[in-house]
Amino acid sequence: MHLQSLLGAALWAFSQTASCRAVSPRAAVDLVEHERTPVLPAGWRYMSPANDNETLQLRIALAHPEDADHLRLASSVSDPSSINYGKYLSAAELQAVLPDVSSAGAAVTEWLESADGVQHVSQHGEWVSFITTVGTARSLLSASFAQYSYNGEAPVLRTQSYSVPADLQESIDFLFPATQFLSAGGSRRYQQYSRQLESRQHSLPGPPDCNVDTCPSKLVSKYNITYFPPDASSGSTIAIAGFLEEHPNRTDLQYFLHTYGLNNFTADYTTALVNGGEAPDVPSRVGAEAMLDLEYALAFTGPLPATYISTGGRPPQLLQPGNTSVPESQAGNEPYLEFLDYLLGLEDPPLVVSISYSDDEQTVPPAYARRACDLFGRLALRGVSVIDASGDGGALGTGTTECLGPNNETKFIPAFPATCPWVTSVGATAAWGGPATWSAGGFSDLFPRPEWQDAVVSTYIDRLNGSHAPYYSAAGRAFPDVSLIGVDYVTTVGGFTSTLKGTSASTPVFAAMVALLNDLRLRAGKPPLGFLNPLLYSDALKDVYRDVAEGQGGGCSNSTWFEPGWEALPGWDAVTGLGEPDFEKLRAAVV
Repeated sequence: MHLQSLLGAALWAFSQTASCRAVSPRAAVDLVEHERTPVLPAGWRYMSPANDNETLQLRIALAHPEDADHLRLASSVSDPSSINYGKYLSAAELQAVLPDVSSAGAAVTEWLESADGVQHVSQHGEWVSFITTVGTARSLLSASFAQYSYNGEAPVLRTQSYSVPADLQESIDFLFPATQFLSAGGSRRYQQYSRQLESRQHSLPGPPDCNVDTCPSKLVSKYNITYFPPDASSGSTIAIAGFLEEHPNRTDLQYFLHTYGLNNFTADYTTALVNGGEAPDVPSRVGAEAMLDLEYALAFTGPLPATYISTGGRPPQLLQPGNTSVPESQAGNEPYLEFLDYLLGLEDPPLVVSISYSDDEQTVPPAYARRACDLFGRLALRGVSVIDASGDGGALGTGTTECLGPNNETKFIPAFPATCPWVTSVGATAAWGGPATWSAGGFSDLFPRPEWQDAVVSTYIDRLNGSHAPYYSAAGRAFPDVSLIGVDYVTTVGGFTSTLKGTSASTPVFAAMVALLNDLRLRAGKPPLGFLNPLLYSDALKDVYRDVAEGQGGGCSNSTWFEPGWEALPGWDAVTGLGEPDFEKLRAAVV
């Protein structure tokens, strides 16, 4: 018998055995609802009930205090006024200051192991994984798993609510995958993303004109980028995040650097594959986003080590022990958690990480978003600067849905992970110098506003004088933090040259600037910049920005309603942040 047949038979036997057993009394009493998704996010549709014998591979994220010591320490090492500034932790030191989840893990493991119909219970760090069936989950978790589809994709098993034992509720953060109706991953999501990218891509009528179009040389002049690393000896490093089957190609990169690059740089990159990610490096599978990010980061960082981290969405999985094959629809890995866990597991993580992807914050389950944001905070403790695109939908966030909240209320839509206080969010300006109308910004509905931006954001809200008040959370983390030009980026993809626009264009340029500053600091015997935001908002840097004080971002509308977007005003604003940074002024301030 073939191995695949054996595995299939084993799964079938398990499901039949589990469905014939009753859940033990301990597992079935004193349940309280833990999470609920009352309204499906846009694009998701209930398809059909699930078969009771279908196998579920589930993971429980163990809870820890939101005000945990490791985040207070992350704030301290990132605050230029602190005596701990720049005193980052090694991987082992980080583990030593993380919350102790051993008792929570033991309690959750004991509960699961005492339940009939649950197998392969194991704890790995802050996660407890197990296998069960749809029928057992109904009794164990009061969860009605069913088939749901996102925009016609292959159905996946999810539930809109689940419960846990009352005495374990404080030990459990969330169950995964359960109420997480996430759209990242899968071919249809990639096709949707490709259409968005295509709308940002424009053919050129003739050869690029770097006096008009955006080329590295134009960015050098515009942002006063006066430094280029002589070699790779400093230890400054940069990584580019790759999701949604976006693959780079070295031939395109070398052509771009030779044709449009600076100082005859011959840059290259290594590839890290995470969670089933791929890197075929063939012209037929090259992605425009991957090339845009790499070309505009490496054009400036040159010899500094660069890594393209290709993270898969829902790859096939083998459950251990036993090499049990998990159905593709049940693969529980989602890019952000796997991506961040990978980075945190490195002894020497890249010092700058550029992320050109975003989701509407309201489509990300709160517990999941908080866990991901906590992991971004841990990267701050390691001395890593995370730079993220604010989104390309104006007040509409990513621009893929309508300005409607979970309860069908009219509202502006913030984007995640830009709303996480532990990342630096980058918006985009237009060629004329004002804000790009599609550049996203606003206020988080989930994360409170941090102290380091409170003064400037409060001033902005006062100047709005009540505008947009019903449509945003004034106490939320405000974004973006900075902006750079985001239009007409000359890009080589698949042997052809065209122009692209988006905050995913401005983001790798700012990330490259940070890598250059790190290079200078390390050569001067100083630590890398790490988490940037307390520094960016400090008085020490108040004169390094070109303030964007005119213009307006895109708003929201339907057949009966229109609300203009965020206004660009003097000082920080919700469309361009603090403004456009001048590299030479940054260098003078931080090196």
